[in-house]
Amino acid sequence: GDIGRIEYCFPPEMSSAHCEIQFYTSRSCPIHCNFCVTGNMYYVRPNWRERDPADIVAEIAFLKQKYPQMEGCFFDEEIHNIGKKFILNLTRAIRSAGLDTLHYNAMCGLWTMDREMLESMKSAGYYFCRVGIETGSEAIAKGMNLGPKFNPKKMWQVLRDAKDVGITMYGTFSM
Repeated sequence: GDIGRIEYCFPPEMSSAHCEIQFYTSRSCPIHCNFCVTGNMYYVRPNWRERDPADIVAEIAFLKQKYPQMEGCFFDEEIHNIGKKFILNLTRAIRSAGLDTLHYNAMCGLWTMDREMLESMKSAGYYFCRVGIETGSEAIAKGMNLGPKFNPKKMWQVLRDAKDVGITMYGTFSM
């Protein structure tokens, strides 16, 4: 039986603007940050893998039919946008299925983003991305094993592009 996923719909999550069902399009993460539960508890080694966009779109359509009050999805996996090709294919599939009227919110990495990805995400209904900035210190970034995740120049470019495109960015920091 179903657990009634709409009962766990965001909001009430403070940073979601719509009734969004938590959803996963991928698993794991390619980076092994020393503070993260993903790399230290869930997976022995970095092993990011995505789902088939056709299956994702079919599940979103099923959920929308089952829960008409659903306004979108919160893609809550560790890093939704590791693969640019994956995001471009997924956003194309969302648009083709007519699901671009829904609202999408995702946990993303800044280092893999570019303007083309952001524009494609926006055209598919994405309005909000949560990104792990973690720190502004190069020394601390090295100590945290952030690898390519730490790139202040790229971060500022992506944040400017997101603002231009119309996607709100929500930064998280490690303290």
